[in-house]
Amino acid sequence: MEIDGQIVHILAAHPTPPAFDGDEDRNGKRNHDEIRFWADCIEGTDYICDDAGSYGGFGAEARHVILGDCNADPLDGDSRGGAIGQLLESPLLTASATDAEITPDGEDSPGNLGGANADHEGNPGFDTADFGCNPSDPSAGAEPGNLRAD
Repeated sequence: MEIDGQIVHILAAHPTPPAFDGDEDRNGKRNHDEIRFWADCIEGTDYICDDAGSYGGFGAEARHVILGDCNADPLDGDSRGGAIGQLLESPLLTASATDAEITPDGEDSPGNLGGANADHEGNPGFDTADFGCNPSDPSAGAEPGNLRAD
């Protein structure tokens, strides 16, 4: 996309949820690697080849926006350690938009899900997804609770 004469690359992502698999953690590994691709792309890693045959991703000088549902909470849930940190901690990204709380009352909104959030380490105000129990049957379980997935 061209904005005021500058090219801005829009990187839309929806990595595999790091759940619904067995001990092999196939989906967790896939989620980590799909996020790693975007991190490598903005860093200009040389294994990436575009449709025109150019290698190297975008590099530090390029402008880009990464958006989507990465399905990876930095502290809670089933994502592999450091998966989303590859983007949130990158010096090539401005994460200020991710520093604002989504729901200041996140711990209680939409509810504490029968204790599913009790052991969470992340600030509940950053949670963007509710993977809780069925409100009509709270006894069915509430794992994994609210997560910062987007």
